[in-house]
Amino acid sequence: ARLGGLLHDFCHVPLGHTIEDDLKVLTPHDANADRFDRLWAQLDEPLRLTVENARSVAHPAGLTLKQELQTLILSKENAGSDGASSYPFVADIVGNTISADLIDYLQRDHLFSGLPIALGDRFVDDFYVMASHHKHFAKKMVVRISRDGHPRSDVVTELVKYLRFRYELTERVLMHHTKIAADAMVGKLLEIWSDIVWLEAAADSFPTETAAIGHQNLEALKRRIAESHPGNLPDDHPVLTTTDVPELKRSAALSQLEEEVRGRLESEFTSRSDDGLMEHLARLGDDADSRAGAVRDLAQAVLNRRLFKMIGHAESPADVALADEKYTKFGSPTARRELEREASQWAELRHGWQVVLWLPNPEMRLKVAGVLVDNGSGVARLDKVSGEGRQIVEQHKRLWSVSVFADLDVDKPADARKAQLILASLRDATDLQLVDWNGEEVRSLERIAVDVIAEAKGLSRAQRDSLLKLTPAALGGGRSFQSLLRERWQAGVANQLLSGEFPPELQGDSPL
Repeated sequence: ARLGGLLHDFCHVPLGHTIEDDLKVLTPHDANADRFDRLWAQLDEPLRLTVENARSVAHPAGLTLKQELQTLILSKENAGSDGASSYPFVADIVGNTISADLIDYLQRDHLFSGLPIALGDRFVDDFYVMASHHKHFAKKMVVRISRDGHPRSDVVTELVKYLRFRYELTERVLMHHTKIAADAMVGKLLEIWSDIVWLEAAADSFPTETAAIGHQNLEALKRRIAESHPGNLPDDHPVLTTTDVPELKRSAALSQLEEEVRGRLESEFTSRSDDGLMEHLARLGDDADSRAGAVRDLAQAVLNRRLFKMIGHAESPADVALADEKYTKFGSPTARRELEREASQWAELRHGWQVVLWLPNPEMRLKVAGVLVDNGSGVARLDKVSGEGRQIVEQHKRLWSVSVFADLDVDKPADARKAQLILASLRDATDLQLVDWNGEEVRSLERIAVDVIAEAKGLSRAQRDSLLKLTPAALGGGRSFQSLLRERWQAGVANQLLSGEFPPELQGDSPL
């Protein structure tokens, strides 16, 4: 248990939650057996041999101490151990909802973020280990919330207090807009960096296909590689390929390439500290390589705290209720980056990476009330028997929100206009109920265009609504706000709501 507490984050890497959980570029730390083996081999030999050879007196035929620790550290990955742990309760002591990990980081994070905290630990004396023959919770940690047939409300209160302080930390620190802005920028630069590494690996392994397609369209290059090297993975083989195209997911060639990319990234992430990695990326590339330049510029901005501005967000009850659906549809890197590119084009930004859509996994951080409690009549999760526990779970769910960040200064009128177009593009594409930095409801692109024309020509509310209902004939030549204005103007002229040539005051940088 003591070694488990010391080593339970043994496989963490810099910025690991972003690169593993959000971007899914690397295998998560708690399921990464290859990383465990590589890091374990770096420990001093006498220490390694002591742990590798040690066995429990109580379970002489069971796992070695190293295998027990590996089972605990790789909690989502049992491969690499020769059987189930003899001590499941140790995993609860180290890392369950109410655990050594929580007791440690709650106090430490509150201290360093300046938040007050007051917690007791008397409830620790009420934990016990469930019998090994129990049908559902064998050898698991359980805390008694009753004694001699009487409920122990003080124990429940103290458990819930831990969960409330955890919620407060999430709400005030983890979900703070400045922290999320940094997260979003770090996520974006790591995403682009992984593209650079992927292209390098593709050029090494598939030079003909890379030369034919070039470096601009990764999805087209993936398709060419898969078509040029047919063959799929066996059905029982894990899929590594990061693509949204179903027919490419099981391509053996792409999976081989993805494995090479992960190996290169693993080497970088396991040989640098958090600051060291960011400083390395801040020196990456030159202006001739647009991707390397983007990574360098983003890394330097994060290190110097020049963070993107949060220009809008969506957290309405309707959006929260559809969080799973929105994440499934738009949460993948490919889908999200396409939304960002399109939004940046509407705003005529120089680079697509200057817009970041932060759409988190709604399942993250929801292990909030999973501690097992014994109320005298049975054992169940705290959130199943405690109204306060259920309430905290629901509060965590309601923290889910979507944020939009951009490399803009909305105090400047020109940047504010661009921000409105970015948000309008994302609103139209996702149907999220976005509000802008002033708390105003985001209008659609069509609504903005009609409002601009109505303001310029002094249209009445009825005329404005009529113009909005018209279906304009497409002019072609790509999508821009200017083309949208012209299309809407011609529709108004064709339906006798407007007259004359497209007015000069609407050309160029039109006021929104």
